[in-house]
Parts: sequence; C-alpha cells; structure tokens
Amino acid sequence: MNPVTMLLGFFSLIMASVTVGGYFLFYRGKTVPAVVDASSGHVLQDTLQLMGEAVPSRLAKADRYRRKLESAGYRGANAVQTFVGLKGAFAVILGLVLGFARLLTSPAMAGVALAMLAGVCLGYFVPDRILQFWISRRAQKIRQGIPTVIDLLVLSLEAGQSLDAALMDTAREIRGEFPELSAELSVAQLEMLASLSRPEVFQSLRDRTPEPELKRLAQVFIDSDRFGTSLAPTLRNHVKFLRVRLRQQVQEQARKVGVKLIFPVFFLIFPAVILITLGPAVIQIYAQLGAFMNAN
Repeated sequence: MNPVTMLLGFFSLIMASVTVGGYFLFYRGKTVPAVVDASSGHVLQDTLQLMGEAVPSRLAKADRYRRKLESAGYRGANAVQTFVGLKGAFAVILGLVLGFARLLTSPAMAGVALAMLAGVCLGYFVPDRILQFWISRRAQKIRQGIPTVIDLLVLSLEAGQSLDAALMDTAREIRGEFPELSAELSVAQLEMLASLSRPEVFQSLRDRTPEPELKRLAQVFIDSDRFGTSLAPTLRNHVKFLRVRLRQQVQEQARKVGVKLIFPVFFLIFPAVILITLGPAVIQIYAQLGAFMNAN
C-alpha cells in the first residue's frame, strides 16, 4: 500500500473517532444554545468543562486540584472541571502529534502505538507542572508586594482607620502594581463582609496561599486578634524583620552565583579556552610528526 494513502487513512480514522466519540460523550442529550458567541472565548472553556465532568475523579483529588488552582489565582466554580478537561485534551493532542510524527518515520503500528501512549502520558502530566510553575510565579509576585502592603496598613491604622477599612483601601491602592496580592486582600475583605470572624478570615488567607511570608502576616493578624495587642506596632516590627529576611535571601542567592557558574565555566568555557590555547600547538605537533614520518 502507498505510504501516503495509509497515512491519510490513519489520520482520517483518528479524526473521525475523536469527533464521533466527543459527540456521543459530551453533546448527546445536552441542550445546545441556538446562538453561540464565539468571540467571547466561552466555547473552548465550556468544551473543556464538559470533558472534565466526563472524567471520573476522586473527591480528595478534586479538593487537591481546587486548592492548587486557588493558589494559582483561579477560583471559579468550574475551575477543577476545566483543568481536568485541559489535561485530557492536552493528552489526546500530544498523543496524536507524537503518533503522527512516528508514522512519518516508520509505518510500524507497534511503534506508532507506543509513541501515542507516551504522548498521552506526557500530555496528561505536563499541565500539572505548568500549574505548579504558575503557583510559584504568583507566590513570588505576592512576596514582592508584602512590604508595601504592611507599610500602607501601618499608615492607615495609625491614621485611625479600622482594620476592615485599612484592608479595603490597601487592596485598592495596590491593585495596579500588585494585582495578585490585591486579589487576596479583596477576598479577605469579602469574607469579612460575609459575617465571618477575623480569625476565620485570616486562617483562610493563610491556608489558601503557599507563600510563607503571607502565611506569617496572616498569623500576625490572628495572634493580634487573639491576644488583643496593638496591631500597628506589631506590623511595624514585622515589616522591619521581613525586609531584613528578604535582604538576607537576596544576599544568599548572590553568593550562590559563584558556585552555579562552575558548571557552565567547566563544560562550556573551559573546553573553548583549551581549544584556543592548545589547538595551534597540537596542529604544529601533528604537522611535524607527519613530516618526520614521511621523511622516514
């Protein structure tokens, strides 16, 4: 059989199977709206949500994904289903891509099946690594804004404002420069308006973020409310030690640069230096030895 014909037939079979399976799995028996605004971007999100709802998952695993998505800043009601659907879609797409690439190099069905299986496994776990990267990047942005937030809170509290008003004003002031931290403070303010107690609000703030500095700040609020101490001097001392700790972390990272440069210097720069310095000598020795051997 012609390899091109076999390739087109295999690709058509895969596309037809995915289309029919998706229709019977996701859209059969569901009410499809008459008019769909494609420009709103909700079509892809709804499709991923339906795929996530079709995938069975344990409750503990769903709770773990929900906590991770909240740490990354995604607090929608259907965030877990959308993320699970994204994992499934990424696994299918990467499996098809690797299977198609393998089919171009070798028509053996065993190799194509193995490549598709590897692509499915890789595509299923890659979104987890991307989500962890988003969590780390968001935590770093939150860490950068904590000293500014504490300074604004101290100024507001010393001016006579209550803690609720200080949190509201601070979240509004830092919205442009530190939107991630502003979102966390806004959620805390909304929880206070929902008649939750301050210890519950700050404990929720401490639990839903992986950033240690924000956890320490929430614990300062909890301890101040528990023991009845004045909050402004406590925050002033906390931000002083926080800046010292951040400065020490930066100095530690700067001192590690020399150690980290050993590997690129040894494996990249040092061979080039050896080649430049000893290369001409090696060429001359080779030429002299060649002339000596020819003379003999």
